[in-house]
Amino acid sequence: MRIFWYGVAGVVTLSLNPALFTLFHNVLGWVEYGALGASLTLVGILQFLWSYFVGFRTQDHWTTSARRQGVTLVGALLLSYVLGLIFLPVFPQFHKSVLVAVQVFVAGVKFVVYHYWVYPDRAAARPTE
Repeated sequence: MRIFWYGVAGVVTLSLNPALFTLFHNVLGWVEYGALGASLTLVGILQFLWSYFVGFRTQDHWTTSARRQGVTLVGALLLSYVLGLIFLPVFPQFHKSVLVAVQVFVAGVKFVVYHYWVYPDRAAARPTE
């Protein structure tokens, strides 16, 4: 079920991130690195909340996984930011495609980390009656 809810979040953020980037860069006139940073930050906050409350629901207190989720999210956002800064100038006519491709790649990495480290399925570790 985790992969389903992670996919739902992915569909939302795949459209939200390029839309926010376009708003900041094309409409408001921000420089590329500022627009990318702002769009990734807003999407990251949404992903943090979604992952905790919907995608990877847990009975654990939020502080149990918050540090691991924060580290993973910051690492994923930094990776997205660096890859975006590398590939946006290489493909200047395809800003949205670059953002989506980077986001899909990083999402795959992040799902694995979330599934096995941030929110491991502890049901297998619990004794059954």
